Amino acid sequence: MTIIPQKLLGDSRQTLKVLPEKSVHCCITSPPYWGLRSYLPKDHPLKALEIGCEPTFELYLDHLLEVFREVRRVLRDDGTLFVNMGDAYSNDTKWGGSSGGLNAGSAQGGYQGQRVRRNGDCDPKRDGAEGQPKCKTLPGLKPKDLIMMPARVAMALQAPYEVPSCVQKDTDKAWLAAMFDGEGCIGIRRYDSFKDGEKKQDGFVIYTVVTNNDIELLDRCIEITGLGSARLKQAAGDTDSRLITSRRDSYGWRLDGNKAVDVIRAIYPFLIAKKKQACVAYTLDCLNKAGREARGNGPVPPELQGKREFLKQLINKLNQREVVDIPSWVEEPKPKIEPGWYLRSMIPWIKKNAMPESVTDRPASAVEYVFMFSKSETYFWDRHAVMMQSSDNTHPRRGRDGSFMGNQVTDETLRSRAVNPKAQRSEDGSKQNPSWSAGCSQYIVGQRNRRNSDWLLESFQGLLLDENGQPLALIVNPKGTSIDHFATYPEKLVQPFIIGGTSERGCCATCGKPWERMLSARQPTIGRSSGNKERKFRDEHGGNEERRTHQGFGFPYEPGVTITAGWQPGCECHGKLTRVKVMLAPRLTKEEVSAWGADSNGEYFGKPTKDYAGNNVQDASAIKARIIRNATQPREVNDWLYSSPLALADHPVKPCTILDPFSGAGTTAKVAADLGRCSITCELNPEYFEAGKLRDAQAGFALL
Repeated sequence: MTIIPQKLLGDSRQTLKVLPEKSVHCCITSPPYWGLRSYLPKDHPLKALEIGCEPTFELYLDHLLEVFREVRRVLRDDGTLFVNMGDAYSNDTKWGGSSGGLNAGSAQGGYQGQRVRRNGDCDPKRDGAEGQPKCKTLPGLKPKDLIMMPARVAMALQAPYEVPSCVQKDTDKAWLAAMFDGEGCIGIRRYDSFKDGEKKQDGFVIYTVVTNNDIELLDRCIEITGLGSARLKQAAGDTDSRLITSRRDSYGWRLDGNKAVDVIRAIYPFLIAKKKQACVAYTLDCLNKAGREARGNGPVPPELQGKREFLKQLINKLNQREVVDIPSWVEEPKPKIEPGWYLRSMIPWIKKNAMPESVTDRPASAVEYVFMFSKSETYFWDRHAVMMQSSDNTHPRRGRDGSFMGNQVTDETLRSRAVNPKAQRSEDGSKQNPSWSAGCSQYIVGQRNRRNSDWLLESFQGLLLDENGQPLALIVNPKGTSIDHFATYPEKLVQPFIIGGTSERGCCATCGKPWERMLSARQPTIGRSSGNKERKFRDEHGGNEERRTHQGFGFPYEPGVTITAGWQPGCECHGKLTRVKVMLAPRLTKEEVSAWGADSNGEYFGKPTKDYAGNNVQDASAIKARIIRNATQPREVNDWLYSSPLALADHPVKPCTILDPFSGAGTTAKVAADLGRCSITCELNPEYFEAGKLRDAQAGFALL
């Protein structure tokens, strides 16, 4: 597969608009920190577009949100976002950037531009103007307070927000509404729905259309919405189905589905004659989305289907100018609300060779954070690509007497090493259950799920460990590049995010869905399953391959040491996934759990020695009993059978795509290419842009 980095020069708030929706698999970036430094001289023509030199944190946050909302648009629903962010202190007398140590109240240290809003308006009181004094403080913060900038940015990204209308200015909305009232139509189209070649329930989709002999009017509709195109509807001299002959060419501008709904949302407050049709169409769209959630893989529930049929008939009558009553459950169009990003993890990054500080009344700052976000509740994360080896300190565990599943250690030296320290009595006399430690020892082997404080050991200089040898944070020293850039993050910081956030095999060339690992598990462990799908081969019959996929079984099962047996598509573009139910045997026998303190029937009746209920905490003995009971029971699981007339080697595959809207030195693009991923980067500074192209050319990568 050819790796072609794509580089976009300009403000990322604008350059990202050229990218299609849901075309990127993962975004990894480090935006400029507020008030730290300036990457453009104050007389540069692009200075007004620079992020990080805003006079207030509120304005800086607004600009970042604009960028990440565009990132959300281009990111796939199963994509992830990683944001590296440092912190700053509240202080009016110090400001980084081109002003250096100049007093923040001076005109020379002022903000060099204004924020241009989406509708072209600007608020000088809020947005500042050239020469406005900078104010590196926030309401409620005192001088020298830590701003908690990373946390504030993360919480702002979490918050739901109203999606901007496809029509920006109110004057354009009023004009477009008048076009629909006089020359347009809002309707519902019925279509046949098929599955496996068999006709199913009728489907319904919203459409809008404006028809006129003057194509210039339709071009104006396209210009203010950015949607659709004008087409010849009826040529001069042609006769339509109503036997009406057109004297002039007639043109139409038509939108379907979500695009039609976006226009209805924008113009609804200004509609007069088509207001009822807009309500009916919007309600159908809500029912369509509710139907997809309600039906799953089955048919739409009869009640919802009946309402959709009713709305189709109702809008037909309205368009025929019949007087009809509108039911109370028909809704008025509302602005579209995005739920915000899912904040999944906050990963500390410790820098041993951090920039020195002259501060004398607090520790110097050497910690930054990388926030992991997802666009949806479920998303792609290849946890097996970043698995960690189990700690020698914890596994395997022995019993208090040195026993290992019934095998006594006779040599005194080996016996002392085999004793599980956690099974020994501490100074206060407490100890862990020796039978539990001994029983688990043969099942806790090999690998464990990755934590937010450790990554692949081979990728880093080291990990900060606690007294038990468990990682607390990743330690990656900053590393310079040949590019004259003030703040570059090291390649080793980016690697695990790319490895875990995208598929090593690539994605479907048709729909873009990442390929998934097919795993072969060796020995089961006791632990909590992440719920990721574990793949196993079932049969291979020439070019037609079938394999069984079983879901993670939840607590307490998780694969032990896993082997990647292969890769398969996660979609049905060139094959078919069939859901089946399979009964699996118990994971453990009753004899095996006897070492855990269970009786001959595989039941555990141990009683707690502490007052768990009185302290409102979980009963450890009850948890142990539940684990033993679940481990000895057969279970029914959902399996997926994937079949395809094509061999896996013949499926069309392309590399996954990584995005960085603040490219800087181009580290993200370089690491993505090294790992076999495509990349798209945005950069405002022309010098960094050209340096990034040179860096890719020196590495031998083709440029797009």
